[in-house]
Amino acid sequence: MKKVILSISAMLFGTAMCLAQSTAPHGASASTYVAHYSSVMSTGNGNDATISQVGTQHQSNVIQDGKNGLVLGDGWKNEAWVTQTGLNQVAVIGSHGDKNDARIVQKNQFNIATIDQGVGYAEKNSATARQDGVKNESMQTQRFDKNTALVVQDGNRNEAVQDQRTMTNMAKGSNAVIRQDGKRNRAEQTQKGEKNDARTVQTGDFNDSETTQTGNGNDDITNQTGDYNMSWTIQTGDKNEAITRQNGDFNMSDITQTGNKNFARVRQFNDYQISTVTQMGNNNGANVYQF
Repeated sequence: MKKVILSISAMLFGTAMCLAQSTAPHGASASTYVAHYSSVMSTGNGNDATISQVGTQHQSNVIQDGKNGLVLGDGWKNEAWVTQTGLNQVAVIGSHGDKNDARIVQKNQFNIATIDQGVGYAEKNSATARQDGVKNESMQTQRFDKNTALVVQDGNRNEAVQDQRTMTNMAKGSNAVIRQDGKRNRAEQTQKGEKNDARTVQTGDFNDSETTQTGNGNDDITNQTGDYNMSWTIQTGDKNEAITRQNGDFNMSDITQTGNKNFARVRQFNDYQISTVTQMGNNNGANVYQF
């Protein structure tokens, strides 16, 4: 079967574009073949969108606008890239403001990725989602300025959710990274404030991780290897640090820190280990080692 390739590179000045390709490949009837669909809508100056689709029945939707632009209050220099290969991939990008960057790469089949950045005056956010497998889902949301988000998923039915909000204009932004390899892993990161950093790596099957950070300058690292591991981290305040490393199966870690400059480090290397750390106040420290 001859592959259908749709590649769009749009440098738009206050225009909108909607394209659909409906030619059936050689040997496929029109009644059994559904073509790729791509939609690009940009308003403002210097926005750029590139879409490349190889395979069957992909969908992508890119919307770029904002309030900081030079013409009619629309966006300026937003960039979006979508690359899809395989079968039935879905990608949605919304960038609102100026100089936001969004990239989605999807391979294999039935993956879904959504990037939603900024409202009106948002600037210099960057989000990337890369998925290779079957039925993986990624959703990235960023508000205000200078946030960075990365999702990399290999395997099947993994889920990643990132939500970052600096809560003020001209902020320094936060950073979030999720990497998952296996099947049915789930990771969620929520950060409100400036200069927060969350990094989650999960290798195996049926692992679950949730990170919530509210304040400024908080750091969380979660690394889980094995199956059916669970980790929860909640940090409220400034400059708190949490590190969770679990290697084995059916381990559980729960860290809650409220205050400033607290740290908690949990290392569990075996099966069926359980750890709970709760700290309130300032300058507290906790270390948990279980083997």
